[in-house]
Amino acid sequence: MKREVIPFRCSVFEKKLPKIKAKKAGLPLSDYCRSSAFKHSLIEHLTEEQLQH
Repeated sequence: MKREVIPFRCSVFEKKLPKIKAKKAGLPLSDYCRSSAFKHSLIEHLTEEQLQH
């Protein structure tokens, strides 16, 4: 069970970028951060519009 929280300071840009990337990958922010921390490859999900081009 995941119960620990790791707070850290970052800039506004550094806070927004992982949120955007997590959304594009279809992941919750926490899952995205864990995957990034453990160097797993993450692939963004393509939108319907991107698939049509």
